Amino acid sequence: MRVGFIGLGNMGFRMARNLAKNGVPLTVFDADSRKVELFKASVIGSIEKSSTPAELSAKCKTVITVLPDSSCVKSAYSSQDGICE
Repeated sequence: MRVGFIGLGNMGFRMARNLAKNGVPLTVFDADSRKVELFKASVIGSIEKSSTPAELSAKCKTVITVLPDSSCVKSAYSSQDGICE
């Protein structure tokens, strides 16, 4: 089962890395695309990237978000390209 992971900052990067190390296939998204590229380059495993939270949620039954504040959470879930789209 592929898991969606949104937010590859200080905490999210480490959490997603641990999932990948344990064989969990991930689809990842971060508002900063450089963090996604850094994650893909430094983690071994089945990693796909998504261009929006909506695209990610369409591919994954389980979505984990690790975001820094409520405005980021609101945007990830309810923006035009958000998870709930």
